[in-house]
Amino acid sequence: MTKRKRALGIFITLALVLLVFVIGYTFAKYYTEIKGGGIGSIAKWSFVANNSKDTMQRISLVDTANEVSLVEGKIAPGTSGDFDILIDATGSEVGVKYEVKVAEETNMPTNLVYKAVVDGQTSKTYTSLNELAEKELIGNIDTVHGEKTKTIKVIWQWPYETKDASGNVIGDNADLANGTSSNLAYEFVLQIIGMQV
Repeated sequence: MTKRKRALGIFITLALVLLVFVIGYTFAKYYTEIKGGGIGSIAKWSFVANNSKDTMQRISLVDTANEVSLVEGKIAPGTSGDFDILIDATGSEVGVKYEVKVAEETNMPTNLVYKAVVDGQTSKTYTSLNELAEKELIGNIDTVHGEKTKTIKVIWQWPYETKDASGNVIGDNADLANGTSSNLAYEFVLQIIGMQV
């Protein structure tokens, strides 16, 4: 029973000390309460590719060709051209990371090659648009320091003759196979992604 009385005594003592503290705090002569608030403006986001927020218009290699092929409206060995991808972050108040992906690429002629010009720098030559996109078509637009747009020039070429390192012509059979295929429609789908840096 003494343990119980002792525990009760300690509890009553602690309760009295706490009561004195609360009463003393409430009736203190100096008492200050400061409240603060905060405000945050949300940074604006804007991302557009080739003047569209949703879908880019279809890119036709024939319409971008620099040289005329044997048949009007077709590409063949000896043709080349280029097209631009304009990425616009005007209005965005945060930096933008862009990434161009090839969502789909079908029936690409074997000897067709691609390279890109970004910020005045020409890339090496790649054997597919997908490979070019994975290696070269990724970057940033530094909107914080005034950069608002980025133009990527994609250059394509179907050489008239493809040669190996020794100068031997090796591409004729592949070109012939591409020109006599049952499906002569080369198609690709680009996906342009913008995200906050």
